[in-house]
Amino acid sequence: MKSLVPDYPIDEHGLYYQLKPRVFHAVGAGAMVLNDYCPELEQLFEIGKEIVTFKFGDFDELREKLKWYTSHDMERERIARAGYERGRKQHTYTARIRQILDIVGRGS
Repeated sequence: MKSLVPDYPIDEHGLYYQLKPRVFHAVGAGAMVLNDYCPELEQLFEIGKEIVTFKFGDFDELREKLKWYTSHDMERERIARAGYERGRKQHTYTARIRQILDIVGRGS
């Protein structure tokens, strides 16, 4: 399993709090994701247990977490595995299509 993927999504429009597909790609690849915080992440993953976040622009926090997780292999691997399991259960294309069909079926 890959173990650490820092993800610092800044795009040309300045959309800092936008959930990017690469979060799902990274957990699906078995990586521990270190991503800037965005509210949607809390609805999809358990922060600190399945994914790790930092405050956007807080480079000290980012450096601290990078240093800590790169020197604590077991914890990093535990989070990576938990994120992978959540991704496999709830965040596949099949799961998302089922959600959409459920919503459409209810007429919402």
